[in-house]
Amino acid sequence: MAEINSENSEIFGRKIFFICATFTLNTNIILRLMEQEYEIYKIDEPRQLKNLLELNPQSIVYFNVDTHFSSQVWFNFISSFEHNPKFEKCDFGVFSTKGTGKFLYGNALKLSAGAFTIDKNFGEIMGLLLQKLELLKAKGMRKFVRLICADNKSAEAYFISGNMMFKMNFIDISSIGVGLIVPMKYAGFIKINSVIQGLTLVLGNKQLKVNAKVHTIKAVSSGILAALIFTPDTPGNFRNYVRTYICEELQKKMAASLIKLQLDNTDYTIEVPAAVDGDKEQKKVEKTAEENNERSPAEEESEENKNQEPKTLKKTE
Repeated sequence: MAEINSENSEIFGRKIFFICATFTLNTNIILRLMEQEYEIYKIDEPRQLKNLLELNPQSIVYFNVDTHFSSQVWFNFISSFEHNPKFEKCDFGVFSTKGTGKFLYGNALKLSAGAFTIDKNFGEIMGLLLQKLELLKAKGMRKFVRLICADNKSAEAYFISGNMMFKMNFIDISSIGVGLIVPMKYAGFIKINSVIQGLTLVLGNKQLKVNAKVHTIKAVSSGILAALIFTPDTPGNFRNYVRTYICEELQKKMAASLIKLQLDNTDYTIEVPAAVDGDKEQKKVEKTAEENNERSPAEEESEENKNQEPKTLKKTE
C-alpha cells in the first residue's frame, strides 16, 4: 500500500477509517458517506490500526466505542494515538450511543474529528459530520472516488461497431466516468466530444452498458489514453452500482494489506505512555526508569540511615 504524503492528500483527499462499526452505524452513516463520494474503509480489529496508519498518515479515524473494548481501554487506546508524534497529521473521532462518547472522552481527548451520538436523528448527525469532514478537507480537490483498475481482472471494457468488437484496457473508473487505453489501430473511433454508444463495462460479475463522451485523449506508448465521461442520461442505478463496486474493491485491497501487518500487542488496560512499541521517546522513559532503580551503594546506605530510628543519648551526670 503506497504511503500518502500531504501533497497527495490535498489533491486526492484522505482515507476515512471506521473502527468496529456496527450494523446501525454502517447503514445510517457509512453507506451515506459512500454515496457522498468519501473514501471509506471498515476495520474490525483495532489492533491493526497502528501499523496501518503508519502507511496512511493523513487519515481520519472514527472509533465506535460501544463495542470490543471497555470505555477505559478505548480511552487509553485513542489517547495513545493522539499523543504519538507519528500520528499528528491524523484526526480522530468517536461514535457512541446515549452520548457516552462525549461524556467519557469529550474533554479528556482532543477528538479533532468530532464526537457523535448515535440516535434516531441520523439526518442531524450526517449534517454535523459532513461539516466536520469539510473542515478536515476529507475530499481534497477531487469530487469522486476513483478506483485504479489496471491490474484488476474483474474489470473489462469494450464497444461494438457494426460487426466488430473493440476491446480496451481499463485504467480507472469513478461514478462519473472511466479512463481507458485504446489500441492505436482503433484510434479513428476515438475523437474528442464524440459519444461512444453502448460502451460495455464488465465490473465483477455484472455487465453494464452506458453511453460515454470522449473528454480528453493523449497518445501514449501503448495506444491512446482516453478519459470518457458518462452522459447526463446515465441512470442513477448505474452510478450506484459503480460506486458500490469501487467501495468493495477498495475494501478488498485494504483487507489484503491488513493481512501483512503485525498486530499491536500493547496492553491498553493500563495507561499507555505518549510513545509506545519501540518509539525513541519510550526507550528514553524506560532507560531513565532503569537508571533510577540502579542506585549506588552510598545512596542505599544513606537511605538506610534515613529509615533508622534516632538514638537517644543518655545524660551524663
